[in-house]
Amino acid sequence: MDKIKIVWLSSYPLPRIPSINWAFKRSGSWHPCSWIINLANAITQYPEVDLHIVTLCPWVKKDQTVVLPEGYTVHVMKSSPPFIHRGWPAWFPLDLVTAFWSDRRKLLHKIKELSPDIVHGHGTETASGWAAVESGFPSVISMQAILSVLSKVIPSYSFRRRAVLERRAFKKARFFMGRTHYDIGFVRSINPSAKIFDLPEAIN
Repeated sequence: MDKIKIVWLSSYPLPRIPSINWAFKRSGSWHPCSWIINLANAITQYPEVDLHIVTLCPWVKKDQTVVLPEGYTVHVMKSSPPFIHRGWPAWFPLDLVTAFWSDRRKLLHKIKELSPDIVHGHGTETASGWAAVESGFPSVISMQAILSVLSKVIPSYSFRRRAVLERRAFKKARFFMGRTHYDIGFVRSINPSAKIFDLPEAIN
């Protein structure tokens, strides 16, 4: 049976994977990303699906690939300043200034290597949405927050810069996944010709 290779660009709760080779393990709790876990477990029940999740993390020693018993593969890409095992500091946000250039380059290289049938960028607040659109493969974007709205409530440089990048992705993308009238309407206001799929998140 021919498999449909799907690449997700998304966050992932890496402490769930015991074999991760950490350079520096962040203290405190990780976001459980329940919608990612639940949807991954559901979609891999279909034998024709070959799911690959590509996630960025600054606290690992090197890029790593892990095949999970649940039936999908997680690719961990190191994302941090050179020789440092932490993210870019708030007082020197070079990742934002460069529109996540380094992260996008890493993601695009991995996407090309995997050569998927579909790329799904989960979220528009980081490099995921942009990289999905830039990849040249059929792509879809889903929204986890709308930075153009958050930047009005919290007008920090980070949110304002991310909002600019988000709008660029919205204008360039063709396909979106939405889950509320609000986010669907927001996409329509920027990209009236977009094709939007109504897909509630698999959060328990």
